Amino acid sequence: MFSQLKQFWVALAIGGAIVWGTGPAQAGDVIKERHTLMEEIGQQLGKLVKVLKNEAPFNGQEIAAAAQMIKDNLDKAEKLFPKGSLSDKSRAKPEIWTDNATFMKAFDTAKKAAAKIVEIGKAEDEMEFPEAMNSVFQSCKGCHEKFRFPKKDN
Repeated sequence: MFSQLKQFWVALAIGGAIVWGTGPAQAGDVIKERHTLMEEIGQQLGKLVKVLKNEAPFNGQEIAAAAQMIKDNLDKAEKLFPKGSLSDKSRAKPEIWTDNATFMKAFDTAKKAAAKIVEIGKAEDEMEFPEAMNSVFQSCKGCHEKFRFPKKDN
């Protein structure tokens, strides 16, 4: 009997430590993960911008790969905004949660724009590329203006 009771208290203590320990850490991890994903999106956009500015050649395979990574990261990132994951380390605005339907629609718009660039790359359709990039820029800008605080001056 004593052994079973002891096992119960040990299990309860371990379970409590796990639950208690994952709350704040998870919020921080989510913020860090979504930030990393967005930085990777920015890196891929940088590659595409070089093509747009004629600083790099139009290579359909590379364009499709960069746009696919953007879309994949957007798929992952949209799941990383749990309610209450605000932090002074994040530029996320509360409007993400108070106007979540609009926020999620912005993700869908950006994913569709990235998917269009994947198609353009696969088709080697250089003529459609600038207009599709404009759609990506507009979707990013619209979301960032409404749902992200500007950078703080250091």
